Amino acid sequence: MSILASSFHEGPLLDKYNNLLISHERYRAMFDNIPLAYMSMNENAAIIDFNNAFSELTGYSCEEVYMKPFSFFLYDKKDIEYHVNVTFPRFKRNGFARNQPWKLKHKSGREIYVIVHGNVRYDTDGRFIQTHCLIVDVTEQRLAREECQRAESKAQLILDVISERVTFHDREHHVLWANKNARSNAAPEC
Repeated sequence: MSILASSFHEGPLLDKYNNLLISHERYRAMFDNIPLAYMSMNENAAIIDFNNAFSELTGYSCEEVYMKPFSFFLYDKKDIEYHVNVTFPRFKRNGFARNQPWKLKHKSGREIYVIVHGNVRYDTDGRFIQTHCLIVDVTEQRLAREECQRAESKAQLILDVISERVTFHDREHHVLWANKNARSNAAPEC
């Protein structure tokens, strides 16, 4: 056995190695179990690291995610082109991405609306190493907002056909909305 090998199996070097291993295992357990999706891409936008939340969000197994291009998970062809030609090159160049909305596709085919925040890690010479991205699922909020907009549109249609004047005002009494009857009977401004 060489002197280096025997010194590694006992003493301070082995303790440092074991402490590093324990630290890495704790980090990985925390990383894999946080409820916020994480993924990292290489210089070609292929996914090289991710956590369980990303797999759960997209419905794909770990084996199906690893080394897939991020564009594989995008829902629309125009989003794929935009990612490949605009956002990823800009992300690599600027070193960060904030509040980037994307529509992803779940393995089942359903749409997932997300917001991505990321940073790029560079080496000491400024060369790209990888990205680190957090992904926030905003699907429920988006669906709720769309439902509110549909309900509001229906209410406006109903209010527009009644014969009474209907207006909505803010706290300073500025008109926010008026039905057709109120708009047609509005006094001309002087």
